[in-house]
Amino acid sequence: MSDKHKSAAELSRHGNECLRKKLYWEAEKSFLEAHRVDPRNAYALVGLGNLYCAVRNYGQAHIFYQKMLDIDPANPFSLKGMGDAFRGMQETEKSIPYWLRYLEHKRDDIHVMVRLADAYMKENLPGDAEKFCDMALKVGGLDKHALLGVGRLYYKAGMEVKALGCFKSLLEFDPEDVAVLNMAGDIHQVRGEYDEAIACYEKALAYDPKNSISQYGLGNCQRGLKNPSEGLGWWLQVLEREPGNQQLRTRVADALANMGKLDEAAVHYQMSIDLGHDPYAWLGMSRVYLARKEYDQAEACCRKILSESPDHERAREALAEILEAKGK
Repeated sequence: MSDKHKSAAELSRHGNECLRKKLYWEAEKSFLEAHRVDPRNAYALVGLGNLYCAVRNYGQAHIFYQKMLDIDPANPFSLKGMGDAFRGMQETEKSIPYWLRYLEHKRDDIHVMVRLADAYMKENLPGDAEKFCDMALKVGGLDKHALLGVGRLYYKAGMEVKALGCFKSLLEFDPEDVAVLNMAGDIHQVRGEYDEAIACYEKALAYDPKNSISQYGLGNCQRGLKNPSEGLGWWLQVLEREPGNQQLRTRVADALANMGKLDEAAVHYQMSIDLGHDPYAWLGMSRVYLARKEYDQAEACCRKILSESPDHERAREALAEILEAKGK
């Protein structure tokens, strides 16, 4: 090895040590010096790409990965890095061919399989996404990161049974994983399996007693079980910590209105409206006014919605009901 190559290799080795320690400025200094000494040195080029990816300067990362690929089109580290750089630049479709070429050399990299599945999902290609999800599970079915990544993708795609399978396997590794317990609970809740959902949420709360997702989910379950007062109790606990949660504020108001507590409902509808335009809060307020036979105020609420969304079907129906009650 020539002195030039030896010097560049040593500088790059030092750069990688600094990068592992997150000493980014020192790492950049070493890699750039290695690149100056030997502009074609693979360790320096890939190291600079990895460094700039780590600090989210994806444009610079792209430049150095491309320089490496111009020298060696099959360099697996640059192929993987280039895919990561395009993902960081929100150009998902450009990541895919690089990761595919990378897997030709590194066939067992489950993490890149999951990234590919995620990319295909974002490109609205669920069939390709599912293929790489299945591949990742086949290769790394006992890897927690693979199970979590694939489970989340199945969860987002609405593949409920497959997602639950991943989450159940994860919970065998770590039964105290609150995020996984909540995702499993959400799936059971959507499927109307309220007992199973409640069990998941309650386990999550045992480990994190103020977890808003668990409490919100328990509220939804109780609503599904026709126990509105119990559901309301859980939602109100979340609102104590998240008073600006407009969607939940309106849902609480709806629950109160359905329970006949119109004055309390009106307070929460108004608080939602104060947070910003919410057609459902205006609809709810119109119901309160209609029940009180305050027809002009009820009509004004519906017209407020229609001024923003002229084709809002529920607002048109509510307005028709109000006008009929007024004798129009």
